[in-house]
Amino acid sequence: MSALYVRRKFREWLTNPAMSVPFYDTVNAATNPQDDIWVTADFNALYREKMTYCEGSWMEEGDVSLIYNGLPGVGDEALIEAAEKDVEVLMSFRDSQSFILTERSAVNDFSSGATNQNYQIEIIVSYQYQED
Repeated sequence: MSALYVRRKFREWLTNPAMSVPFYDTVNAATNPQDDIWVTADFNALYREKMTYCEGSWMEEGDVSLIYNGLPGVGDEALIEAAEKDVEVLMSFRDSQSFILTERSAVNDFSSGATNQNYQIEIIVSYQYQED
Protein backbone atom coordinates (compact mmCIF):
# COMPACT_ATOMS: atom_id res chain seq x y z
CA MET A 1 0.00 0.00 0.00
CA SER A 2 2.99 2.34 0.22
CA ALA A 3 2.92 3.21 -3.48
CA LEU A 4 -0.74 4.19 -3.35
CA TYR A 5 -0.34 6.14 -0.11
CA VAL A 6 2.61 8.15 -1.44
CA ARG A 7 0.91 8.89 -4.77
CA ARG A 8 -2.40 9.83 -3.17
CA LYS A 9 -0.74 12.13 -0.62
CA PHE A 10 1.38 13.89 -3.28
CA ARG A 11 -1.64 14.33 -5.53
CA GLU A 12 -3.64 15.70 -2.60
CA TRP A 13 -0.89 18.16 -1.73
CA LEU A 14 -0.34 19.24 -5.34
CA THR A 15 -4.06 20.09 -5.66
CA ASN A 16 -4.16 21.92 -2.31
CA PRO A 17 -5.55 25.48 -2.71
CA ALA A 18 -2.28 26.85 -1.25
CA MET A 19 -0.50 25.69 -4.41
CA SER A 20 -0.68 28.20 -7.28
CA VAL A 21 0.39 26.05 -10.24
CA PRO A 22 -2.34 23.71 -11.60
CA PHE A 23 -1.51 20.02 -11.22
CA TYR A 24 -2.35 17.52 -13.96
CA ASP A 25 -1.92 13.81 -13.31
CA THR A 26 -0.27 12.46 -16.44
CA VAL A 27 0.56 8.97 -15.12
CA ASN A 28 -1.05 6.65 -17.65
CA ALA A 29 -3.60 9.33 -18.52
CA ALA A 30 -4.26 11.28 -21.69
CA THR A 31 -3.98 14.96 -20.81
CA ASN A 32 -3.65 18.13 -22.81
CA PRO A 33 -3.53 21.06 -20.35
CA GLN A 34 -4.27 24.48 -21.78
CA ASP A 35 -2.74 26.40 -18.85
CA ASP A 36 0.34 28.52 -19.59
CA ILE A 37 2.09 26.97 -16.56
CA TRP A 38 1.27 23.59 -15.05
CA VAL A 39 2.92 20.72 -13.18
CA THR A 40 2.86 16.94 -13.25
CA ALA A 41 4.64 14.29 -11.16
CA ASP A 42 6.65 11.12 -11.81
CA PHE A 43 7.06 8.73 -8.86
CA ASN A 44 10.21 6.74 -8.09
CA ALA A 45 10.54 4.38 -5.13
CA LEU A 46 14.28 3.98 -4.59
CA TYR A 47 14.68 1.79 -1.53
CA ARG A 48 12.47 -0.39 0.70
CA GLU A 49 13.62 -2.11 3.88
CA LYS A 50 11.90 -4.33 6.44
CA MET A 51 12.43 -2.68 9.82
CA THR A 52 11.08 -5.42 12.14
CA TYR A 53 10.61 -9.14 11.79
CA CYS A 54 7.61 -9.64 14.06
CA GLU A 55 5.09 -7.03 12.98
CA GLY A 56 6.35 -6.38 9.47
CA SER A 57 7.17 -2.67 9.70
CA TRP A 58 8.62 -1.28 6.43
CA MET A 59 10.49 1.88 5.52
CA GLU A 60 10.57 3.22 1.97
CA GLU A 61 12.60 6.06 0.50
CA GLY A 62 12.00 7.59 -2.88
CA ASP A 63 11.60 10.75 -4.84
CA VAL A 64 9.02 12.50 -6.94
CA SER A 65 10.04 14.43 -10.03
CA LEU A 66 7.89 17.52 -10.27
CA ILE A 67 7.90 18.53 -13.91
CA TYR A 68 6.82 22.12 -14.45
CA ASN A 69 5.67 23.02 -17.95
CA GLY A 70 5.62 26.50 -19.47
CA LEU A 71 5.25 28.22 -22.79
CA PRO A 72 8.21 27.86 -25.16
CA GLY A 73 10.13 30.88 -26.39
CA VAL A 74 9.33 33.20 -23.46
CA GLY A 75 12.32 32.56 -21.22
CA ASP A 76 12.55 30.70 -17.95
CA GLU A 77 11.94 33.31 -15.23
CA ALA A 78 8.15 33.03 -14.84
CA LEU A 79 8.23 29.23 -14.77
CA ILE A 80 11.11 29.01 -12.29
CA GLU A 81 9.55 31.63 -10.03
CA ALA A 82 6.19 29.80 -9.95
CA ALA A 83 7.83 26.41 -9.42
CA GLU A 84 10.09 27.53 -6.59
CA LYS A 85 7.22 29.24 -4.76
CA ASP A 86 5.05 26.13 -5.04
CA VAL A 87 7.80 23.76 -3.93
CA GLU A 88 8.42 25.95 -0.89
CA VAL A 89 4.72 25.56 0.01
CA LEU A 90 4.82 21.81 -0.73
CA MET A 91 7.82 21.29 1.56
CA SER A 92 5.87 22.94 4.41
CA PHE A 93 3.03 20.38 4.28
CA ARG A 94 2.99 17.83 7.09
CA ASP A 95 1.55 14.35 7.37
CA SER A 96 1.69 11.94 10.24
CA GLN A 97 5.15 10.72 11.19
CA SER A 98 4.71 7.91 8.66
CA PHE A 99 5.31 10.15 5.61
CA ILE A 100 7.71 13.07 5.40
CA LEU A 101 9.32 15.13 2.65
CA THR A 102 13.03 15.21 3.35
CA GLU A 103 14.63 17.50 0.75
CA ARG A 104 14.36 19.04 -2.69
CA SER A 105 16.77 19.46 -5.56
CA ALA A 106 17.80 22.56 -7.37
CA VAL A 107 15.97 23.45 -10.60
CA ASN A 108 17.00 21.35 -13.61
CA ASP A 109 16.13 21.93 -17.24
CA PHE A 110 14.10 18.94 -18.40
CA SER A 111 13.11 17.57 -21.77
CA SER A 112 11.06 14.52 -22.63
CA GLY A 113 11.79 14.52 -26.33
CA ALA A 114 10.96 16.38 -29.50
CA THR A 115 7.22 15.67 -29.28
CA ASN A 116 6.92 17.90 -26.21
CA GLN A 117 5.77 21.38 -27.17
CA ASN A 118 6.48 23.00 -23.75
CA TYR A 119 9.55 24.32 -21.99
CA GLN A 120 10.08 22.17 -18.89
CA ILE A 121 12.00 22.27 -15.64
CA GLU A 122 12.26 19.62 -12.96
CA ILE A 123 12.52 19.75 -9.18
CA ILE A 124 12.99 16.46 -7.37
CA VAL A 125 11.44 16.06 -3.92
CA SER A 126 12.69 13.20 -1.74
CA TYR A 127 10.45 11.41 0.74
CA GLN A 128 10.48 8.79 3.46
CA TYR A 129 7.48 6.58 4.26
CA GLN A 130 7.15 4.24 7.25
CA GLU A 131 4.50 1.52 7.05
CA ASP A 132 3.59 -0.38 10.21
